[in-house]
Parts: sequence; C-alpha cells; structure tokens
Amino acid sequence: MTRAFLHNFDPASASPVTGATVDLEVSEIEDAGIREVLQPPGAAYGAWSILDALLAPTGTGTPFIFKEPLGQAREVKVAFSGLFGRFVARAYLERYSAM
Repeated sequence: MTRAFLHNFDPASASPVTGATVDLEVSEIEDAGIREVLQPPGAAYGAWSILDALLAPTGTGTPFIFKEPLGQAREVKVAFSGLFGRFVARAYLERYSAM
C-alpha cells in the first residue's frame, strides 16, 4: 500500500522530488527497516510484514496512521516513533536519492 508523507527539503532547489508530499510503499519502508537494523550490505531479505499490520487501512496516497498508540509508556512511544521515522527516512533516501 502506498502512503503519503509531507516533504520539506532545504534547500528546495536540491530536492530530488517536486511537490509537498512523497509516496512510499509500506513494503519499501519495511525493507528499509530491515536494512537499517541489520546493516549488512547486499543480503537477501524476505517479507517482514510487521508495519502494515500496525497501520490503519487507508487509500492510496494517504497518510501514515497507526491503528492505536504504540506502547503504553511515553518512553516506548517515543522510541517506536523514532525507530519507524528512521525506517521512513531510509526508504525515502533509497527511493529518491543516491545512497
């Protein structure tokens, strides 16, 4: 499923995409998450499929919305938010920029 993210690049002239949003597939984010966690270059990966189960069903090009809060404690919520944010950032770089 495709998800839309707000896009703000500084300087705007160096942005690899045009417009205020970028689209990423959930599978791209999951794959980037595996690469971010494991860090091995060139390894083959299977389907991870954990992230899609946590997301609210939405249409193509819609926001990234979790079904329910991630965890009970504030520290857990902040940690998960940062972790998934890194996955999205890596998927963005892999799709729209040369790494």
